[in-house]
Amino acid sequence: MSQSEIKEIEMSIDAAKEIVERGERAMRLSQNPDFKKVVMDGYFVDEAARLVHLYSDPNISEEIRGHVHRDLLGIGAMKRHLSTLVQMGVFAKNEINESREVLDEIRASEIEGANE
Repeated sequence: MSQSEIKEIEMSIDAAKEIVERGERAMRLSQNPDFKKVVMDGYFVDEAARLVHLYSDPNISEEIRGHVHRDLLGIGAMKRHLSTLVQMGVFAKNEINESREVLDEIRASEIEGANE
């Protein structure tokens, strides 16, 4: 394997490390008691339930219903974003391990080739 291919693997490991760190930050954030109370429970659960009830109220105007619908989509998008960060971090951690194994194999085969 060429040095440029090794360098490319090393660069992909560095990029994956950043993704892992973002995922770990999101995980730590989701475990923070204040974040849990304000966002995880207060926004994702309580506010979402309030908006669903408001959305189903037959007395609200279509304009207000549109605003409520957008707010509900926003809650879903934020929750999905945080979840995606965590999932991407897990996948990136696996990618790092696989890439390191490949580099170890390459380096071992280069040593063997040099010793022959």
